[in-house]
Amino acid sequence: MSRKLDFERKCVETLAEKNIFEKTKYFIVDMDGTFYLDGNIIPGADGFLKKVRESGRDFYFFTNNSSNNVGSCRDKLAKMGFPVDEKRVIISSHVTIDFLKRHRPGKSVYLLGNERLTGDFEAAGINLVKKDPDIVVLGFDTTLTYQKLWDAAKYIANGAEYIATHPDLNCPTADGFMPDTGSMIELFAASTGKRPLVMGKHMTATVPTVLCHEILGTIESLPEGYDGKFKLGQRVLMNPIISCGKCAACQRGLPWVCENLKLLGIHVDGGFAEYTKVGVDKLVALDEDIPDEVAILGEPFAVGQHVMVNSQVQKGDKIFISGGATVGLYIAVFAKAAGAGRVIISEIN
Repeated sequence: MSRKLDFERKCVETLAEKNIFEKTKYFIVDMDGTFYLDGNIIPGADGFLKKVRESGRDFYFFTNNSSNNVGSCRDKLAKMGFPVDEKRVIISSHVTIDFLKRHRPGKSVYLLGNERLTGDFEAAGINLVKKDPDIVVLGFDTTLTYQKLWDAAKYIANGAEYIATHPDLNCPTADGFMPDTGSMIELFAASTGKRPLVMGKHMTATVPTVLCHEILGTIESLPEGYDGKFKLGQRVLMNPIISCGKCAACQRGLPWVCENLKLLGIHVDGGFAEYTKVGVDKLVALDEDIPDEVAILGEPFAVGQHVMVNSQVQKGDKIFISGGATVGLYIAVFAKAAGAGRVIISEIN
């Protein structure tokens, strides 16, 4: 059996026999080194997408390669006998432009990019400048010069916000690879000591995270060979803190002030997702007689109580609380119960 046919057979088996894609409607397919390499489709890749469509699903291409635009990607695919419409191609540059328009409207941008990337930014109305920008955007610039590097490094070092279209260190080619945007990220890090906000796959800025960090659920699966106290189907709360375990704070047993702190519901899909994945060390068992509407408040209640114990509020104290969400409201109630005088809550939202 040829390599291509064997690949397609395995894809069919995966789709048909393993129900891991049972609820999947769309597949996101990388391009360079995944679907094609230079000007040739990788054996079996087009057959896989054919099977995807035959199974009633669909696909989109998503490439981090910001040296290309939709037109160049479509041209390349058409020459390989796999034409697609323009809406089927997504590029990390699209994510970056969308981010700038949503969150940095009107800001001036110094762009490291070739003519295709520059054209996309101009067409989107991004305010491109050559000097003193608010933001430096680092793309996959196949026309990169030392002057561009020098200018960008100066702007970054002097405080301009710094964004990269994607993190890939190398772009695969038929004869090996070519240095990509991630390599330039490392160059600027060595020169300026600063790192960018990164777009593209698989960064959180690309796909909005499913929110909610107060999480109550039931256990659907456990690690293979696990024989601890938790059981399948058990109702649990989840500690939303994701710490690195390596920084100075973590080493001192203070994971909640981790230098690389992340949270469920902010950096990783949270309670509004159908499923979320955490380690068993993040699970908190619940008594069966605690109703869901009370149990779900366990995490913010615990944080509020921790604040009260450590702040040692006295009768008559004036209290200022920055943030009026669930934890802030709990602290206000606890403070009044402890005899505090005036309680002021500030909530910018």
